[in-house]
Amino acid sequence: ATQKLAPPYYGRFANGRIEQFYPHSKALEVSQLSDQEISTQIAKQMSKLHGEFHIPSTLQQSQPTLQTPSLFIQLDDWMEQAQKSTFQTPEDTARVEKDMVPLTKLVDEITWLKTNVISKDESTNKVGFCHNDLLAANILYDSSNHKLQLIDFEYGGLNYCAFDIANHFNEFAGGTDDGKPNYTLFPPQEFQTQFCQTYLEETSDKVTDEDVQDLVKNVQGFVLVNHLYWGLWGVNQAATEGCEEFDYLLYAHNRFQQYFVVKAEQYP
Repeated sequence: ATQKLAPPYYGRFANGRIEQFYPHSKALEVSQLSDQEISTQIAKQMSKLHGEFHIPSTLQQSQPTLQTPSLFIQLDDWMEQAQKSTFQTPEDTARVEKDMVPLTKLVDEITWLKTNVISKDESTNKVGFCHNDLLAANILYDSSNHKLQLIDFEYGGLNYCAFDIANHFNEFAGGTDDGKPNYTLFPPQEFQTQFCQTYLEETSDKVTDEDVQDLVKNVQGFVLVNHLYWGLWGVNQAATEGCEEFDYLLYAHNRFQQYFVVKAEQYP
């Protein structure tokens, strides 16, 4: 908040936080993510968040998970949780057994991603403080002055910056209201390239075409990982909360299916 990257924080209670209220701002609609003016601002704010915010050393010492990228730690934890999950209704259990990709197959996919797709070399895959959940609802927009504010850093932490961008691109498809992302809305290559160029130029005076293409390539790898990440989240949410208010299993199924669609396109 002191760096104007997040809303001022005033305190917390049992199931939430108290932060600054923005009376003239509204959360973005999914359709607005592809607006070029808005997207440019998002790219710049993400770049500042990744490059300028540093986790205080005292916090890193007290929370070891803030010392290394959280992605695969979280993935492995969610996979272990999912493998032990029991669902709240016989119908949900039957749906998982009939329609869901076997978790053993997803374990193999995660191993393949770690080995063949995602480089852990921080010289090629920059690490920084990431939002990790930058969907439309977590971006406030004030139409009177055209300013954005990122909110809800619940999943924030040290991570691969390209994963944060990939997560944002996947959110163009929506689906957090009905469990049915529309991947025809995923940003095209030209849009991704422009976003990555704006992102890099915000914190560097010397950005080459190679720099931009390297980032685009890294992001595309993390697009795959991101589908498994939120798919496993959906499975675990279905087990803990059930699917009456939101069909977490449908959402998880669609994320897993899109993983294999994208994998076939990128690695035929």
